[in-house]
Amino acid sequence: MTPTLYPPARLRPVRNTSGLMIQPTRGLIAHVQVGTGSLFGWFDNAASQVSSHLWLSRNGDFEQYVPFDQRAWAQAAGNPYWISCECEGYETEDYTPVQITRLAELFNWGMREFGWKGEITDSPNGYGLGTHRMGGQAWG
Repeated sequence: MTPTLYPPARLRPVRNTSGLMIQPTRGLIAHVQVGTGSLFGWFDNAASQVSSHLWLSRNGDFEQYVPFDQRAWAQAAGNPYWISCECEGYETEDYTPVQITRLAELFNWGMREFGWKGEITDSPNGYGLGTHRMGGQAWG
């Protein structure tokens, strides 16, 4: 049985979720928040119609909003297949060194727990580590 929670993350369930993930999941999509501070309030607001499985702060702390067996609302057509992690910051900035380390730890954990492939993909039909933009218009 695959885990539904990431052990290092602080659990903060949100209402913006629906349906079950297609198993096995394809991998991890790292997003850039385009802002600062926890996204809990925004992702728990039904009017926002968005969420992600996880949020990673600039100082390396995780919050988990959606269990891994449920769909977060992060990449539209990709929601049933991919685990999503919003990273605090702006698209004009690099991830902080600790964010890079924590994302690597998360991805390594996902390879062990979910069988994610240790590869980078630029296709919604691929596996491993991808980006939000790879889904084009279908991913919002």
